[in-house]
Amino acid sequence: MERPIKFLIDKTTPRFIVFTADLLLCFLSLIVAYLLRFNFALPTTEGNTFYFVFPVVLGLRGATFILMKTYSGIIRYTGTRDSVRILLTLMGGSGILAMGNIDAARSALTRTEAALREAQSRAGSGTPQGFVWHWETQYHRTRALFLLETGRAPDAFSALEAALARNLRTVGVQDQLTALTGEPRGVYSQLTDTIRTERARALAKLNRLVEAEAEIRTALLARLTRSGRYSSDTVGSTLDLADLLIEQGRARESERLSRVAVETLSTMRVADDAGIALRALRIAGRSQVALDDYSSAADTFAALRARTESNPQARASIFDRNPNWAAVALRTGQAPEAERVM
Repeated sequence: MERPIKFLIDKTTPRFIVFTADLLLCFLSLIVAYLLRFNFALPTTEGNTFYFVFPVVLGLRGATFILMKTYSGIIRYTGTRDSVRILLTLMGGSGILAMGNIDAARSALTRTEAALREAQSRAGSGTPQGFVWHWETQYHRTRALFLLETGRAPDAFSALEAALARNLRTVGVQDQLTALTGEPRGVYSQLTDTIRTERARALAKLNRLVEAEAEIRTALLARLTRSGRYSSDTVGSTLDLADLLIEQGRARESERLSRVAVETLSTMRVADDAGIALRALRIAGRSQVALDDYSSAADTFAALRARTESNPQARASIFDRNPNWAAVALRTGQAPEAERVM
């Protein structure tokens, strides 16, 4: 037993064993990362990406290990200099992966833009102009999402302004387009409301909360007029407004709106564990915490726990690392739970 152990830590250990062990640790860490990300319930669509993700990540890690020669040191005599070299190797590899993700998104946008130009050039040869405007709308929306995710909220708002302008043109000819495609009447008007909501999120990122509220109220009014109160779209806009009101320090109004949403969804017989129903309760609980109404907040979180009993992934997303739930747990004598959450 002593001989194999001595072999593994001896200074004559072959470098390929150290290198292989490093790659094995990377492989295991990638598997654990996937499992933790999806709460040990890995979707099939994500599992299908293994054949691409694992070779790329392990290949990149292996290349950085070879470049920095992290396997060449003597394990038992590893010092500060070796630790710094390992840290730089890991940071370098992670940086390359991050830049690769951003570059892939940019490439996708570039290809979409090229396809859009081609569609524009063909618009005069039979393609209805409304289709081109719709494609432009979707392109600007996709670009705005990318810009928001990379912290460029001003540029994202500009892209959404362009998307809204194109879509309003499309709305003007939507009867012609729906006749050609068979899509339900009003689908492009509904898209206008969605873009206004996206604009509101970009404005909130820029701390332009009053303008964001105006955008959401415009979308909410349009949905109330078109679909009435008992519509998931209308409830969604109501919750968007309730969420924003908390950011403005108007927790009382937010709590009232979220309660209206809960009652409306109940009347509509929406499933208790549906995403929109859970969102309504989450916003209600957040508002109650902001109002220091911990008794009501405890009841709200108890309802959330009951509704997610058969969905561990949804429960984890609601309770884990949730400062509002941690505050409720602490104020209701559940200090260990508050410590676990945070």
